[in-house]
Amino acid sequence: MSAELLSLNRCPICHAVGRRFLFPIPETRVYECAECSFRYLDPCLPPDGMSAVYASGESLTQLHAFHENYYDYGDLHDESRTKRDFTRALEILENRLPPTERKLLDIGYGNGFFLAVARTRGWDVDGIDTSPQNRKLAKKKFALDLRVGTVNDLAAASCQYNVIALWDVMEHLPDPHDMINNLSRMLEPGGILLIAVPNDHSFLRDLSCWLFAVSGGRIRTGVEKCYLLEHVGYYATDSLQKLVCPHGFTLGDHFFSSTDLAKYNFTLKEKIMAGFVLLLGRLFHRQNRLIAFFRHNTPGRRKP
Repeated sequence: MSAELLSLNRCPICHAVGRRFLFPIPETRVYECAECSFRYLDPCLPPDGMSAVYASGESLTQLHAFHENYYDYGDLHDESRTKRDFTRALEILENRLPPTERKLLDIGYGNGFFLAVARTRGWDVDGIDTSPQNRKLAKKKFALDLRVGTVNDLAAASCQYNVIALWDVMEHLPDPHDMINNLSRMLEPGGILLIAVPNDHSFLRDLSCWLFAVSGGRIRTGVEKCYLLEHVGYYATDSLQKLVCPHGFTLGDHFFSSTDLAKYNFTLKEKIMAGFVLLLGRLFHRQNRLIAFFRHNTPGRRKP
């Protein structure tokens, strides 16, 4: 990774400077905030470096070989864990909003798979991504005509939505409060913010950290799969609430899921081992993905 890294020096959630060093990973270190226990990297990739990494499947593969074909994944005609998660999330939204409120924005849409699923259910879909390559891919793969740019571009244009979705976006942001503040102004009264992140209170995380500790740091594979240079912050239900709720939101529904291993180019041995650990996570109700729904507290609208 050639991009110059950004020094944080404070917690992205509560802004406290006190912290505990946990362990190193390639090119950076993992810390835990002394005030709110949020885990984050310092130094981390800056926003322009993050955009460069996620510009295309080729740039992702340069970072991690297992990302090969990452943006090609997803088909409306094939069932998959990813499609089931998208469908479950949309069902929750449809049960919480009237049929007239179906305007959806996806931040960082990738290849457009989530928006394609939503469109088949009657949603009015829109999306923005920093990658021109992803825009072309979404148009080719799902016939979606989406935007290239940043959230600031939409905020400046006073765009309004009933739902704003961030699938695997929040963990990449060194200043997540700025994002939430912008999105709160872009939601219609009573709108819902959907946030999906890796769950840092998962069985996978706990097992990886335990193996690192008992081996005196010699067993590093687990923590180096859980903590990645391109992920700035590591969220769980409590830390998401600490981030989002002060901006005028209330946590409503949430559910847990597991990584869709079919999206990644793992060896057979790696898939078997990862699948076994993810199965244990489901059995212990400590799965490694969190999908949460936050209702904007607008006067005159019922909280979720």
